[in-house]
Amino acid sequence: MTATHTGPAGRMQIARGLVSIRERCGLTQTQVAERAGVSTTTVSRYEAWQDRARIR
Repeated sequence: MTATHTGPAGRMQIARGLVSIRERCGLTQTQVAERAGVSTTTVSRYEAWQDRARIR
């Protein structure tokens, strides 16, 4: 994905990409959260692209 993905449509495309990558790797949200050092809620928010999810 490129930096040109802005606005709601672009954010949803990024969110779908995160879900797709996680699923292709056979990981649960909990496993991704543990590996990334964040909460499962944060992973869920990234995948739903809720504005409260902040990248560290």
